[in-house]
Amino acid sequence: MEAGAPLVDLSQALHLSTVTGGDDGTRPLVLREGCRAAVAGPSGAGKSTLLRALLGEVGSAEGPTFYGDLRIAVLRCGFLAHSEKHAPADFGDTAGLGRMMREAACPRPWSRLSSENRDLGPLAVVDVSAGSGVGPGTEGACAKGLLPSEEKVGAMLKLLGPFGTDSADTGVGHLGAMVRLAVGSVAVWEPDCLVLDDATESLPMELCDWLQEFISEHMLPKLKMLLVASRDRDLMDGLCTSVIDVARGRVTLLPCRYTKYLASKDHLRFHCFSLWQPGEIGLRATQATCAFASLVFRESLKARLSSGPQLHIVDAGTGTGVITLLIAQECTRAGLDPASLAAWGVDLDATAAAVSAQNFRASPWAERLGAECRAFEEWAWPTGDSGRRGVDEGGELAEGSRGGFRICVCNPPYGPSSVNLKPVSEEAQLSRRRSLEQDFMPVSNLCRTAKTLLCQELWVLWQADEDAPVVSAAAEAGWRLLQVFRLRRSLRRPTCFATAFRFTSAAGSAQAGEGDQAEESTILWFDDDGAPSQAWSDLVGSLYYWRLRLFRPEHYESAASA
Repeated sequence: MEAGAPLVDLSQALHLSTVTGGDDGTRPLVLREGCRAAVAGPSGAGKSTLLRALLGEVGSAEGPTFYGDLRIAVLRCGFLAHSEKHAPADFGDTAGLGRMMREAACPRPWSRLSSENRDLGPLAVVDVSAGSGVGPGTEGACAKGLLPSEEKVGAMLKLLGPFGTDSADTGVGHLGAMVRLAVGSVAVWEPDCLVLDDATESLPMELCDWLQEFISEHMLPKLKMLLVASRDRDLMDGLCTSVIDVARGRVTLLPCRYTKYLASKDHLRFHCFSLWQPGEIGLRATQATCAFASLVFRESLKARLSSGPQLHIVDAGTGTGVITLLIAQECTRAGLDPASLAAWGVDLDATAAAVSAQNFRASPWAERLGAECRAFEEWAWPTGDSGRRGVDEGGELAEGSRGGFRICVCNPPYGPSSVNLKPVSEEAQLSRRRSLEQDFMPVSNLCRTAKTLLCQELWVLWQADEDAPVVSAAAEAGWRLLQVFRLRRSLRRPTCFATAFRFTSAAGSAQAGEGDQAEESTILWFDDDGAPSQAWSDLVGSLYYWRLRLFRPEHYESAASA
């Protein structure tokens, strides 16, 4: 088969097509020889479903169309439990290890799979042939699949080993031995294609390193196709040269590595959604903003939602809507009822309001989120159903919603008017100025309006050096300072780059903020060795679908530049 020849057409099995190419803007999803693709997209987008469709486990009864005989190996989360069933009691039993090599993933022809249950399991090798993979009479490549010779099995065990009576004595350990034997039991059959679906989930870092190195050195040179779906960013970067983006019912094949895909200038990929942030208007979600959303959820909202009250959020100066979306995501990931949340993003700028509205509509919480274009001082809680989107009529909270918890969150502009001039259109320049210059949303107006809206808490992310503008304005409006979170790069940098303030509503005196001692915390972004800290991982790293296994300089630079 010549280089780049088609291997499989997934369009029929998925009923999907890519968004690029072809006269009408689409073309079939055909994977070609040499494809080494990372399957990417938000949680729940359908990455595993795409891989299962490739294997004929779900989708069309005819399955995908193959253009030649192929042997496909599958390694999924849970493969260790499967391989344990075939492992010998004694790792010094060479004959037993040989049987495991032959039996744990012995190839099956697709024609013999049950039409009622086509689940291949977490560790499998399957043979397909040209045409429909599950059609009658399809014996596939198994016809040429004699049992691997003693020499081949012995060579594989030598490559994987050493193994002994006590695997701990070899420095491998029982878990390491099982991982190596499981991988070897598919590698010994010399597959044409390898499918990894969360294969490194829950594995220790050293075993993830070993798996990546083994595949790269001993399997990849012989593979015609590799597909990887994983949260392990290093595995995707190390093995894959392209990305299959799965989002909102479309599948797109992109000719770039995974890290470049994550760094797309117009999209930021989080755990449950992708954030659209058009580059030309300068709306950007910073890591400080992400940490702020995490703090709001963890410190203020999580306990309240679990106890039942409705939560009503207003995001003043919402921009892209990222704070609201991240709070909704964390509510979902915590297992809380989405119906208990209703949120509105309010922005004076029409472009920002349109961007946030688009992001809300494309999210899993479209029916619970709304965006409005107006000055925050003019906004009021929508009347009627508190969860209804797009309501322009102002008014008090609807009857039956007054028992909920009302909170205002804001990342207000803080800069002077002279630093944000850019060679862009007047409309884009105005959007930039509204998002960055403090004259467009004075902190005093924010604090007074949040108080007028009967909010019980006010959270402010302030990215300027001085606290006084925020603390004084809040005290004058009757807010009491409850918590302060200082975000710093490292111990070597004494100044913070952002501060999150949590205020609580204080009845009575306008000077309620005076004399109260707020709880203050410092959060370091990087450890002494320059690696992202555990605090960063908890507050920011956990928001993304991917996770870092190895520290590399470009990760540090990317985080620092944010």
